[in-house]
Amino acid sequence: MHAKQRAEQELGENTELKLAYTVPQFAALFEHHQVWGYRQLYSGRVRILDQPGRILIPRSEVERFLSRVIEYSGRPSRPQKGQRQMQSATPNGGIAAAVSCEPTGK
Repeated sequence: MHAKQRAEQELGENTELKLAYTVPQFAALFEHHQVWGYRQLYSGRVRILDQPGRILIPRSEVERFLSRVIEYSGRPSRPQKGQRQMQSATPNGGIAAAVSCEPTGK
């Protein structure tokens, strides 16, 4: 049995009654693999209750995470055909700074 299936089985029908979730359960709430849950944790997007040997994510943190959801407005528009963005030209052919490979003097 995969971790996601196991977490979904643990969640069952009473998801509103839980006060805290394990990382696999948190990921299952969003239909993601547990690795996604750990990535949210390590990136600092989710705060945890750290008990010896167990990481728990409080329900209030799940609600806070959901409140940051933004509306998807589709693919960003591309410039019209024939329009090009101006690029700044540099005297050395596009390289912003010259790098010297010569050893420094003593």
